[in-house]
Amino acid sequence: PMAVADMVPALALAEGGTEVVVAGDRPDLLGEVRRPWLPDAVVAWGQPTPSPLWERRAPGAAYVCRDFACREPARDVTTLAAQLE
Repeated sequence: PMAVADMVPALALAEGGTEVVVAGDRPDLLGEVRRPWLPDAVVAWGQPTPSPLWERRAPGAAYVCRDFACREPARDVTTLAAQLE
């Protein structure tokens, strides 16, 4: 029974989920990502690592991807909030 709590978000990730990358030092964008409850989201921020999440991510923007399709880079909080809805 205790595994159900882990299985629910894992199922959401298996179906595509949401990936958010905040590239560069943008505490305002990271704060917006942390504001809503996003149980199926993988969030990466700060220094890039050798990962597909960071490929072609220019500093100073947030990138929201759903079902492996990415939206235009969000460079302000208003745009990012709309993309996260």
